[in-house]
Amino acid sequence: MAGICKAEIETEVKCDPHKFFEMVKYSLHHLPTIFPEIYKDGQIVEGDEKSTSCVRQWKYVLPGTSEIISAKAKTAEIDDNDMTIALEVTEGDIKNHYKHFVARIHVSPKGAW
Repeated sequence: MAGICKAEIETEVKCDPHKFFEMVKYSLHHLPTIFPEIYKDGQIVEGDEKSTSCVRQWKYVLPGTSEIISAKAKTAEIDDNDMTIALEVTEGDIKNHYKHFVARIHVSPKGAW
């Protein structure tokens, strides 16, 4: 029987949470422009950024390494009320280590804007 692993990372951003969620929802393929030291390429390969059928492909470098690795992920879920988006990795290097990998991004307002 396979085990289930879960990792959580929390970080604070200094901007309006709703604007940040809109950026996450619609502009993830722009990560190479925002974080060029990590993301080397990002593009939409199927669908459009507004749908749950959107498929994006990235090439990126893990911190502490110089090897460029890739991932292709489909938008599996968008919840505007909860400000959550789930990306299911369908292809790429991470699939060599995990049979199923989902990145879930949740934006939670900390204070008033």
